[in-house]
Amino acid sequence: MSSRWQDAYVRLQDFIKAKPSITISTLVLAIPGDVRTEFYRLFDAVRLAFVEEKFPAVLEEAAILGQNYTRAEQEVKELLKLDSIVALDFLNRFLHEPKSELIRELFNPLFELLRGTIDSATFEQQGLKGIQTTFERSHRLGYAKWVALSLVKMLESDKLFTITPPESKLDGHNEPLLCEVDVPSPQESKIMSFEHGPDNFPPFITPHFIVHSAKLNRYVSFRTELVTPAEYIALNYVDQREWYPTESLKKEYKAAMSDPSLLIYIGDGLDELALIADKDRMCRPDMIVEYRELRDWDDKDIPARTKLYDVLNPKLGRYIVSREPVPVQVSQEAPAEPAAPVAQQLPVEQATETEKGNAIHRLMIGFEQSKLEPIMETMVNYNSLELEKMKN
Repeated sequence: MSSRWQDAYVRLQDFIKAKPSITISTLVLAIPGDVRTEFYRLFDAVRLAFVEEKFPAVLEEAAILGQNYTRAEQEVKELLKLDSIVALDFLNRFLHEPKSELIRELFNPLFELLRGTIDSATFEQQGLKGIQTTFERSHRLGYAKWVALSLVKMLESDKLFTITPPESKLDGHNEPLLCEVDVPSPQESKIMSFEHGPDNFPPFITPHFIVHSAKLNRYVSFRTELVTPAEYIALNYVDQREWYPTESLKKEYKAAMSDPSLLIYIGDGLDELALIADKDRMCRPDMIVEYRELRDWDDKDIPARTKLYDVLNPKLGRYIVSREPVPVQVSQEAPAEPAAPVAQQLPVEQATETEKGNAIHRLMIGFEQSKLEPIMETMVNYNSLELEKMKN
């Protein structure tokens, strides 16, 4: 029995047969200009039919995420009077036009099918695997960005700041040079970006952005995905923050590269929040918001992927957020701990294992921003405690 994508493929083949000027072989790919537009219209119709036929539930989930992300994006743009909010190219496409991103996985396999180097069964197999992988990666990252934008809104942010990293310097062997320089000061911006900056050999790991929170009357920085260790040494790191030697964290860096969880820092000065990590040290976060999906609870790699968070021991604890209810066996094995008021927490160096700020709290939030309120309450309580310290 034929399927929708196979019917569309037959129409593409018929068009190619009717146009002798088109040559698609293992050695030659020639699609003349006078037939190119119609060729790619039919070519894209095959890819679109495949995605719509094989992944209706995926497309529905992507559409729901896209709608909620776009709404949060617009709210934050209006709140901060921004020109734009930018994510990585593939993620931008997925969040705003998910079909256009998912069908990209079929570009090369479909040409291989036309060349005859693979059969239709192999094409289906490659397509199913590639699209599922792309969806899972993009959906995970996109949801984490929605959480970040939701928190920016709930913080009643009124100003945005970003850091432009120095340019990486390489030696004659294309290896990074070891440089000791100042981390640039954050500058006010009208563009919020989730991009990472230099992907290869970043000089420093800096926040994706910093906001001034009218709710706290303090600055709050956000970072998602560490990507890779930094290569430069900062001359102006802030002594008042707590730092961990990165040598002891390097094994965990790799595990956290693609993890979209949020590292959150709170401070009174912009320069205090400008650096997350350099080659030698990493700043202890005030809070970590970790996103997990249903399949993550059974993932044997989770302990390794989250070990970094245990080492970093965030002051205000770790919040695990999810779209769907936690599996019953997880709830029974490790019930969620209620978030203790920050004022009742002991200093980290004096705390017992159960009193440390890195207690884990789970929140099932779906797409309801109001369910992130416990995170806000923790920040507000912490802020009140810090203000009391200043008065005394």
